[in-house]
Amino acid sequence: MISRFTFLLLAACLLCTDALMAQNKKDLMKEANSLFEAGKYRSAVPLYRQILMRDNKLDAKLGLAHCHRMLKDYEEAEYWYELVIPHRPNDPKLKLFLAQMEQSNEKYDEAKKHFLDYAKVDPEARIFAEACDRVEEYNEGAERYQVQIVPFSTAGTDFGPMFSPKGLIFCSEKKAPKPDGLQNTSPQDKFTDLYSTEKVPGNAYSKPQRLKGKVNSLLHDGPASFSNDGSQLLFTRNSAIKSKDKTVNRLEIFFSDLKGETSWSKPRPFVYNDAKHNVGHPMLSPDNTLLFFVSDMEGGYGGTDLYFCERIDTFWSEPLNLGPKVNTSGDELFPFFHPDGTLYYASDGLPGLGGLDLFATKLTDGGSWQEPKNVGAPLNSPRDDFSFIINEENSAGYFASNRKGGIGDDDIYYFKLRDYKISRSKSGYPFKKRVKKDKLPEQKKLSKKEQQELAMAGKPVKPGAKSKTKKPKAKSKDKNSAKKPGNTQTKTNSKKPKANKNKSTNAKKNKRNKAKDKKPAPKEPIILQPEISNKSTQEQPEKKPSEPISTPSNNAESKSSSNNKTTEKASPKGSNITYKIHVGPYPAEDINKSEVERFKDLGGEIEYSADPIKGTSIIVGTFEAISISEYAQTFIKGRGYKKAKVVVYIGGVPTDIKLKTLKKQGLK
Repeated sequence: MISRFTFLLLAACLLCTDALMAQNKKDLMKEANSLFEAGKYRSAVPLYRQILMRDNKLDAKLGLAHCHRMLKDYEEAEYWYELVIPHRPNDPKLKLFLAQMEQSNEKYDEAKKHFLDYAKVDPEARIFAEACDRVEEYNEGAERYQVQIVPFSTAGTDFGPMFSPKGLIFCSEKKAPKPDGLQNTSPQDKFTDLYSTEKVPGNAYSKPQRLKGKVNSLLHDGPASFSNDGSQLLFTRNSAIKSKDKTVNRLEIFFSDLKGETSWSKPRPFVYNDAKHNVGHPMLSPDNTLLFFVSDMEGGYGGTDLYFCERIDTFWSEPLNLGPKVNTSGDELFPFFHPDGTLYYASDGLPGLGGLDLFATKLTDGGSWQEPKNVGAPLNSPRDDFSFIINEENSAGYFASNRKGGIGDDDIYYFKLRDYKISRSKSGYPFKKRVKKDKLPEQKKLSKKEQQELAMAGKPVKPGAKSKTKKPKAKSKDKNSAKKPGNTQTKTNSKKPKANKNKSTNAKKNKRNKAKDKKPAPKEPIILQPEISNKSTQEQPEKKPSEPISTPSNNAESKSSSNNKTTEKASPKGSNITYKIHVGPYPAEDINKSEVERFKDLGGEIEYSADPIKGTSIIVGTFEAISISEYAQTFIKGRGYKKAKVVVYIGGVPTDIKLKTLKKQGLK
């Protein structure tokens, strides 16, 4: 009797356990699907895998395939789609996704087959099947450009380079951890801020700095561009917008004004921001009359399309779609309008090598756009290539890519035409002299219907118009009140004489202080310009003793002044002090010489010092500033060579001097 009771109890417990496990699986799947729908793909992956450890569930495999596709993990996505498709023969879209993954993995024959399979449902897919036969065509002329990852790329996400009046701005993952309490985010979410780097003497860039002021927020910020005088910043911001029952994330465009030399004012929203759709990636034409941007607003041709607004007096025209020649059923992103009238952008809806490819088009005399042209390799690759910019001379520029060989999720690359003398101007874009009164519009041009509705309601036709009885601080939007928008400007200018007096007084004090203390002011740390080394002497900048130069020093330095024993009294002003990076030692088979060749672009030649017992050391240099050598050390360590240290040379001879000693003595 007891044994039977025990058996029944155990059976009941097992049934309860099975039911509980089934409930857990159901809850896990629901949670994983919710995370996927919210765009939290990294968070959804471990849940789908957890389900598969308990049950060989097809929906979990499909979830993994979709997550890895969205995370740009093409090999993993291909693997899971191959497992799912035989069990889902009636879902043709899966074959399209598989074809896209195979194309990005350079399996063009397999990709062509699956594109043709999908073309039975959607004939437009034939152009992608044909593109698989044009790989050689897209790679023609690839040798015309030299392409190099920039030294300031990180192990995270870097993209959106844009010329600034003094160098570059770009997007990069926040260095600080994500603040707590943000809605619709998870610990795996990573957010980007806008950073700037300035061009300094010696073909170098300063250490990237987060933009000052009110531009960067808690969520994503960037990409961005400038007005033609550099005084106004247009940028994309990820905004959390609350609706009745939930909070949605939307991309919006904002404007900010330069305050002083480096800070930015509180952003103002673009008039066509809307909670119903996304707008982003703003780009102004060189004359500030056309504003190009990206949006998924209704009436487009695909996922995201390219639009533009025309500047008319003090307002923006209604957004106009660039039409079916430019826009496709896919996504068009990251417009860049060149001074010669060429519009560059990224698209995954046109045939190419795979993923997002870069395209170029121009307006014809008749007002229509030319057929977009794929810019080809090496600027395009089988992976995503986007956020392309090129200098005024069409000789060099930057773009972002998640191609193989990078060091992060997305990396910024520098390119230049081979054997072309690069301009040493601070910016590659024709910025004009700052014009403070040329403020970009904050109004939109109303449609006839909107104007009629306002007129019938007895309201001013122009949006935002103020009554004359209002306080003088309020900005008037009245067309005839040309002086009123300048009231704020005039008020600002009225403070300038005082500021100038203070500046002149301070200048006199500074002059007297300098006369007493001739110690040189500290210079900002600099890093090498991401320029590919070229032995042509035309590209080498003229050396100036007072400036740290990022080009290699002459190895045949006079050894008569060499001093093998370094003392703490070493002169910090000695021009014979240089630096090299000693990497290693390592076993010879652990050194990837093709990878080490990249170190040449940091400055100087690569030397090898072999020791039969300790192993082989790599010596990189020469560098003429501590800050440059320290950056080079960080860069080399980031490539996996952890045993990299800066060695101080005097007269071309290595010493045991520590950098701290030289820094204390004022050497930069």
